[in-house]
Amino acid sequence: MRYEIIATPFNDPEKSCKIILDKLKKLEFIPNFILLFLTPGVQKRYTPFVRILRKFYPATPMLGLAVEGYIVKNEIWTRGLAILLGEFEGEVKVYYEREASATELARKIGSKIGRGWDAVLLVFPSVYIPGKINVIKNLYHDKINYIKFMLSKNSEDKKKVLEDHSKHLEKEGVIFPINKVLRIISRKIKSSILGVNLIPLEASFNSPLIIANYEVLKPGIAAMCFKGKVNIAFHDLYPERGKDFLETLSVIESFLCRCEKVKLLKKEISIGLIQNLKPSDFIEQKRKIETSKKVELINQLEKGKFLMFSPYILVLISSTTHGCSFLGLEKLPLNFYPSIFDLDVFYDEAIFCGEVFGGGIKEMIKVFDYKIFDSALDFFVIDCNIMMAYGGKVHSMINLIKRKSGNFFGIFSACPSAYIPEGSVIFKKRYLSEIEKNIFATGSGTITLLELKI
Repeated sequence: MRYEIIATPFNDPEKSCKIILDKLKKLEFIPNFILLFLTPGVQKRYTPFVRILRKFYPATPMLGLAVEGYIVKNEIWTRGLAILLGEFEGEVKVYYEREASATELARKIGSKIGRGWDAVLLVFPSVYIPGKINVIKNLYHDKINYIKFMLSKNSEDKKKVLEDHSKHLEKEGVIFPINKVLRIISRKIKSSILGVNLIPLEASFNSPLIIANYEVLKPGIAAMCFKGKVNIAFHDLYPERGKDFLETLSVIESFLCRCEKVKLLKKEISIGLIQNLKPSDFIEQKRKIETSKKVELINQLEKGKFLMFSPYILVLISSTTHGCSFLGLEKLPLNFYPSIFDLDVFYDEAIFCGEVFGGGIKEMIKVFDYKIFDSALDFFVIDCNIMMAYGGKVHSMINLIKRKSGNFFGIFSACPSAYIPEGSVIFKKRYLSEIEKNIFATGSGTITLLELKI
């Protein structure tokens, strides 16, 4: 396989377009796949880049997406853009679906992909921020449902309200629960899946951006499928999970700080109560975090400055695998707290705590120990929260990666997920992030690898 990486650390589209044009004119092969990665500084000005790629390669399978940064050669950039063009020795196709509920989109694209692929790069927004009018409508829907919730006389009636609210969020394409999306699609295709489930660090209206075969999805799900010599691997920073609830609880308490057990009233992707308190009241009471007002939310989204990061989390323990997911607690002006995971697979008892990254940079790059090819392009997706957790130390990972890979390219994105079928070498470890059988998804500290044989 031949490949070319075009990276330009400029937010100025004119400068970047000149570099891209010069590189493409000198390219010595015709790619059969293209991946375009746009950092925050160019995400709203993506049109000229897409136009250039489409002019050169109108029929080439292509995916484009918003990222927080990228790693190429000896550098880490959070500006500009990067393009990966590859001549893969096998078959590559891109499928996409849009304009339906999150669940329906997952079903449709799973059926469209079908069986027979060796690896699938799946891109979807675990949280999608629609336009201003729809945000206001969803805030109103949250208010009306909360009135119904408070008027409900027992927990079962309250759960029914939560279920209705969850279905609304999925129908509107606001929440794509990560484990549910992977569950639906994996049952249809049975192939390894690397999940790039996008959540922008700084949210704005109509974000995050996903482009499939030069079409913008608002929102949607896209998949780049490979048939040939490929490998997908997953790793996280954490100790192994326990064999039951209490064992996993003990594991959590061993590496997370300020742990406190809490009781949840939840259903599907909505949390109605934490310790019998409205989630926003619980957050304010416990850590004196002032919840943002609705007007502030709208203003921050308009400026693209609404932070989607929190130092506080709920640890949700799976009732099937006894793994766990970390759900960040943001200061949202909502009555119900939305979850990026299908909550029905977790116990009603959770852990509230401060978030820490265990293991460090060296632990992260152990995903390269799962490589199966001597010579390959190693494309990896790493949790963008690591940049805030480790700051300048993140650059140290480049030399560590070089010891394990001769050809690599990586992106920083929201905590990546995976579906890995039985038989993979990764099952030597009882991953804490395995929250359903063969499904790995959590809120921080993960890295995934797509290995393409050269």
